[in-house]
Amino acid sequence: NTSDLDNARNITSEIVNANRNEYMIRVFFYEPGSTPGSDIPLMRYEWTQQSGLTLTFDNRLPEPNEEINPDLPEYEVLDRIAMMNGRVYGDILVTSIPRSTPADEIEQLAIDICVQENLDDVCLYCTEEAFEANLNMNYSEAHPNALRDGYLGSLTNGSFIAGSQLYP
Repeated sequence: NTSDLDNARNITSEIVNANRNEYMIRVFFYEPGSTPGSDIPLMRYEWTQQSGLTLTFDNRLPEPNEEINPDLPEYEVLDRIAMMNGRVYGDILVTSIPRSTPADEIEQLAIDICVQENLDDVCLYCTEEAFEANLNMNYSEAHPNALRDGYLGSLTNGSFIAGSQLYP
């Protein structure tokens, strides 16, 4: 159990060296304080006699950029998730951007926030109600206009879809 994930490869090498007679060794690294097996590991190394030591996945979230882009409006990162496919997804609340903003401006904002926050994919909202409606089906049914009024759009795998396209 360690919180020194920058040295995970060296730690794994030590474990492998002590157990070289095994056919396969998998070493999982979890969030400090979590119970192994109850959460998705942050990292996993695998060693076999045939292929040697390989990093099979790394789900650590990248840190946001230290340097703040002054051209970005004020926004709040509501959620940040390391996806199993290796991409990092975020839900972003930007209350100063109205739903009537042209789609190309919202798309550029999504790109700029992805760069600022080290995200791969984002959904942008101008209301907390839209975020809640996108997250919770019961809330969405109780507030049928929440997404139409507050979902700005999403950028996924480099492809942008405006909220006005999904919820005209």
